[in-house]
Amino acid sequence: MDLHFQYFFPALSGYACKCDRGYELSSSGTCRDVDECADRKRCRGGRCRNTRGGFECVCPPGFDPSYDGSECLDQDECGLTGRCAHGTCLNERGSFRCLCDDGFRPSASGLSCRDVDECAENPRLCARGGRCRNTPGSYVCECRAGFVHSADGGFCLDEDECAADERGGDVGDVGDGGGGGGRRRLCRNGRCVNTEGAFKCLCDPG
Repeated sequence: MDLHFQYFFPALSGYACKCDRGYELSSSGTCRDVDECADRKRCRGGRCRNTRGGFECVCPPGFDPSYDGSECLDQDECGLTGRCAHGTCLNERGSFRCLCDDGFRPSASGLSCRDVDECAENPRLCARGGRCRNTPGSYVCECRAGFVHSADGGFCLDEDECAADERGGDVGDVGDGGGGGGRRRLCRNGRCVNTEGAFKCLCDPG
């Protein structure tokens, strides 16, 4: 027998019972549990589970029960910290997805962004005159001596030492003796010929 009387009070028949919240008076005069889940307005979008004197609203992943348990509400995962680093979080019903920044792509689950290793995916990057080094969201070319970066830094170009010498520019540690780099005259008494990554001198007769 469920004894969930709140109190007795006088009645014409002698007494009557007032039941606790979540219970109702049966025809036999005892208090019995109310099955709130029989009301289809409970826990819409989830699963209603009856409990003694109440009920529990069990929602699917990505949803939370409303304050009164009448329905399951979408959880805004994007409001939580740590979502979609290196990207933009887009809330969806019951879940979320990441729009990743350039140089990143969604993980296998689609719930985070991971760096794209451009050097591993394209071994030809920087292959001419340099070495590719991956960086977060991008890559850099580390050019060998005799090569310079392209305007966008995406690959290495042969440095025309001869042209730079004619302009009076720096051509690095090359030339006819002396210390480090600086302004020099290449191939004195001869002609400078540019080659891949270097140069050579064609000397005048004698």
